[in-house]
Amino acid sequence: KAVLAVEELRQLLSEKLPDYMVPSAFIILDALPLSANGKVNRKALPEPDAAIPEAKSFVAPRTPIEAMLARICCEVLGIEQLSITDNFLELGGNSLLAIQLAAKVREYCQIELPLCDIFAGLSLAVLAEKIAEAKNKNAAVEEPAIAPVSRSAYRMKLSSLR
Repeated sequence: KAVLAVEELRQLLSEKLPDYMVPSAFIILDALPLSANGKVNRKALPEPDAAIPEAKSFVAPRTPIEAMLARICCEVLGIEQLSITDNFLELGGNSLLAIQLAAKVREYCQIELPLCDIFAGLSLAVLAEKIAEAKNKNAAVEEPAIAPVSRSAYRMKLSSLR
């Protein structure tokens, strides 16, 4: 019985499948649970929390920006701890959570973190570097001010019945 390491299995699948289809968790089963009619009984499958733990070593945040990004990611993903070498998408991030992440980065850092950077599968350390670069370039989010307009300037005749 040959056993693949999780990273080897992920690499193998990423060669054949698009990134979004590569599972974020793997569970080894002796057999798939089947229903009475021979189909896979999805309700009887174990939760991904019981998945094989990956043998990744934990790398703590080294800079204040990495620490801030780690806190935001933990909050958005609902997890207690993550390594800065982790990938937001592999931790369970999706498009809605990515938008929340970008919004919180904008709120805390006053910079725009492009969603394409989050979806590029970058590690949190690389995302933190991008945030630091944007802060150094002073790439503040500038919202256009709403200018007051007089109501009389836009009054128009609704009809001209003559």
